[in-house]
Amino acid sequence: MNKFVKTLALAVMAFAAVACNDEGGKGGNKSPYSADITTPANCYIVAPGSTVRFVANIGNSAEKAVFTTAELTWQDVKGMVTKVDAQAAEGKVVVTLASGIEGNALVSVKDAEGKIVWNYHLWVTNYNPDENAMVQNFTKPIDGVDTPFSFVMMDRHLGAMANEVGSAASLGLHYNWGRPAPLFAAGTIDNSGYKTYYTIEGDTVETTLAAAVEDIANCVATAIANPTTQYNGGSDCNFSWLSRDYAKTAECDDMWGGVSNTQTKYDPCPAGWRVAPYHAFRFANTDLTPNFEMVKEYTNNEVANANFLGISVKMGEKSYYFPAGGESGPNGKFGSGIGSTWPNGKVWSCVNDGDNCRAWAMTMTPSSVSHAGGTTYSYALPVRCVKVQ
Repeated sequence: MNKFVKTLALAVMAFAAVACNDEGGKGGNKSPYSADITTPANCYIVAPGSTVRFVANIGNSAEKAVFTTAELTWQDVKGMVTKVDAQAAEGKVVVTLASGIEGNALVSVKDAEGKIVWNYHLWVTNYNPDENAMVQNFTKPIDGVDTPFSFVMMDRHLGAMANEVGSAASLGLHYNWGRPAPLFAAGTIDNSGYKTYYTIEGDTVETTLAAAVEDIANCVATAIANPTTQYNGGSDCNFSWLSRDYAKTAECDDMWGGVSNTQTKYDPCPAGWRVAPYHAFRFANTDLTPNFEMVKEYTNNEVANANFLGISVKMGEKSYYFPAGGESGPNGKFGSGIGSTWPNGKVWSCVNDGDNCRAWAMTMTPSSVSHAGGTTYSYALPVRCVKVQ
């Protein structure tokens, strides 16, 4: 090959490389996706109006979900999700979203028999969790030794659209402990119940509160295949959706990273975040250095417990709201937070207490706040995420 031909060949190869990476210029090869997400997780933060493609793995693991189809299981705002496509051969799913609508959706991938293989929560919002994050650096005396702790926590519950006192948009989603997909979206600020879910056509989705687990030995697989059902395993394990034997296993201890202190395949948070350990809620304690200023939020000048809205944790000029968001107990009955005679709010931690078939949750009432209260797995409660460090 003479010098001229060799130079020409190299130039053609260089032009081809540019064209293949072109974002819509002369190469005309602009990607059809607003975002092409390749880092696996159970939750993806996506912008309203985008067309997003995401990898469909088993949680954040390297294991690929084996599926044939992908479908919208629910959305909490009508018309938000307009199209769902499966790219099964590539192990990916494409979702098209309507412009100007924020909310939450659950997309499920199914096998050839129509059984749900895995579920993915789309948090449709312009929220950037790195902005206004709650940065905690404190020491806590443990066994007489000052022990340092450091956490970067989201300023809102998982699935919430705001962090504003008294706003229903701050309530977020509710989860059974250990399950990777959200069950319900909290409704109005007076906590009269949960939001209605919709299909892609706009029809109402049926959700089930506290159905009996018929196959308790395969409780985890059953929950994944039935993401709109809150399960009750009966009195054998404190009315847990998990079996007693499973509750005491090392796998159960680390379902949400309570042992490994990292994001696991069952963790419901976005990539790079994980369910908070109970130490991240120690701002409720008075023996920390530095202390945190906690303000109990009320309506109507604190005239009654029924006006309790939750707490705000104030750090300098910033304030972080933790709403009293209600709950669904293992009996399937929704317990109101705001507007009841004894309102309360809980937030799951990642830490298991398998011997007692429960996990630890931050709990608050109009008179007290505790960073760790034992709560059986079948409760549906909100989640707060902290950055993986």
